[in-house]
Amino acid sequence: MKTGRDTKHSGAIEIILIIIIIVTIVLIGWYIHHVSQSANGTYNQAIHTNSSSPPKFSSKQKTPTKTYIDSSETFMVTYPSAWGVGAVPMQSGTPFPLVNSDLVSLTPPNAPSTLTGAKRPNALTIIVFQTGNTLGVLKKSSFGNEQTAPKRLTINGYTAYYQQDTATRNASQAPTFTDDQYAVTHNGVTLLVSFRERQGVDKNSHSVGFNASATVPTVIKIVNSIKFRN
Repeated sequence: MKTGRDTKHSGAIEIILIIIIIVTIVLIGWYIHHVSQSANGTYNQAIHTNSSSPPKFSSKQKTPTKTYIDSSETFMVTYPSAWGVGAVPMQSGTPFPLVNSDLVSLTPPNAPSTLTGAKRPNALTIIVFQTGNTLGVLKKSSFGNEQTAPKRLTINGYTAYYQQDTATRNASQAPTFTDDQYAVTHNGVTLLVSFRERQGVDKNSHSVGFNASATVPTVIKIVNSIKFRN
């Protein structure tokens, strides 16, 4: 049998338990609210940081290219897709036998004309000789009065030489010029790659003066893309 004193004691305990429960609930609620506010602050800061930093784009864009394979499937070369490509039969009297009779022309856009009143744009040309005589091809294909010493190169593992062929004085029916010439050899076949970098005016031969040196870096890239298929 409970006395009045026991009843008062148990009532005090209940009140203390209720207070503890209320305080616990308040503390849990405060903690949840604090964590939520911190998370929102971090999220908003991240959004602000990302929105204030503009996206970065690379200014280096690759030039679209195409691949040309010659009619005899002896070689392939990569060139800018904006360039024109064509092949015309070679004239007789070449210094070495030809693998095929094609004179391959790769023409940059807006290439200057080489002759007055004629549609003959300045182009990179490729001839395929049936010979492994790399230096002989350069020597027999030079028509200027000055040539630089042939420089030995290795292009994609192939033996190659480079030289400049220059005409510094006007010969009969010929303008002054500077030609960049590459001879690349593999398995008894040599490619002669030529590009006229500069040309002087010559009225006798109707030659137009121009400077195409800005195209030389692209010419070098094309030469370095040469791959033999033989």
